[in-house]
Amino acid sequence: MVSAVLSTLLVAGCSDNDEKPFVTCPVEPGETPIPLEYFTLNEAETQVNAQTLDFSFRFFQHINAQEVSKNVVLSPLSAEMFLALIANGTATETREQIMQALGFEGLEIADLNSYNRLLLDKLPSIDNTTTLALANGLWAQQDFPFKPTYYEEMTKWFDASIKNMDFNNPTAVCDDINQWCNDNTHGCIPKVIDELSPDAVMILANALYFKGTWTEPFDATHTKRENFTTQAGTKVKVDMMSDRSMAAYFRNDDFGAIQRPYGNGAYSMWLLLPHEGKDINTCLANLDGDAWQRLRQEGYQGQYNVNLRMPRFELKYNRTLTDDLRQMGMPLMFEQFLADFSNMSDKQLYLDFVKQFTYIKVEEKGTEAAAVTIGGVNVTTSVGSDPLPLDFFLDRPFAFLITEYNTGAILFAGKVVTLEE
Repeated sequence: MVSAVLSTLLVAGCSDNDEKPFVTCPVEPGETPIPLEYFTLNEAETQVNAQTLDFSFRFFQHINAQEVSKNVVLSPLSAEMFLALIANGTATETREQIMQALGFEGLEIADLNSYNRLLLDKLPSIDNTTTLALANGLWAQQDFPFKPTYYEEMTKWFDASIKNMDFNNPTAVCDDINQWCNDNTHGCIPKVIDELSPDAVMILANALYFKGTWTEPFDATHTKRENFTTQAGTKVKVDMMSDRSMAAYFRNDDFGAIQRPYGNGAYSMWLLLPHEGKDINTCLANLDGDAWQRLRQEGYQGQYNVNLRMPRFELKYNRTLTDDLRQMGMPLMFEQFLADFSNMSDKQLYLDFVKQFTYIKVEEKGTEAAAVTIGGVNVTTSVGSDPLPLDFFLDRPFAFLITEYNTGAILFAGKVVTLEE
């Protein structure tokens, strides 16, 4: 049996080198952040953006519902961009399922590509004190009959670098892929692949790297050992950062929320704390795209003098997403004899697996976060105006989102239910 495999990776990175500053900015120390750029979306981009936001929450909800007692860190943007790359290679009902599951039913693939082109053009340069780097790479078995038009679309819309290699030398291919991931994640994710399937003909990768400094960093001298109550009710001692500053406060029936910006405010971390007595998983099950919009618009309570306590934390998470994506409405692309990848090749292809690996580290100076999504495609042969004090203590399970201002794009979404001492 001859089987060709296309593997897909999405990577965002961080550095664990303790000899370097925690946050490395792409500007000289002390340089003033550039003003936040406001940009608008056209009608099609607005629709894609709204549906991408909805997908982000459905994706987060689906996984979280199955991980009730574990910390979760996901990159919805990684999942969306991965599926956009895959969708470009599909046709007929296979593409329709992907577009429908993403919420893009009735839109053309060009609309999805245009939206991702916007993200690639705008997001990396919108804040000179935050590093957001996006890269796409494609490694193809030399002489395998992939369609030139697919390569052209990958270059035009995703700036994909394309490298033809001899997959009969799998060590060289894996080394090249791992080096690319290492380079594009600043050393955070140096190795993503150990071996190639004997039938592999393509590896496709998308890298997303985020590193941001808080607009108002925490004072490290105020960090103290304090209790964090886990989902299981156990109290553990953690390094609890503290800060007092003006912030908008939002509230709905499930959460209280504040927004903590990075740099010039283009990127922010939203912190969501369930009300006392509320279970975080129940609250997150209610947090879909509509609920998120209502929280931000109707849930605004005013400006408060917020006394924030927040643990330093570092989380790693990984999950095979194959069954999740099937359950979310995209089973056909995994069907060996039914999937239609005819925009990628005239060979009978199908998506074999999808996995995501994530990492986030939050400290006094800022945040680094990482995600790797990897998949394989096989070929088949057989409040009031006066500022009031507000205590916002993240000393029990909470959720977080890292978002971009103009689009609302969710780079990372997660929950913290337990921490180690």
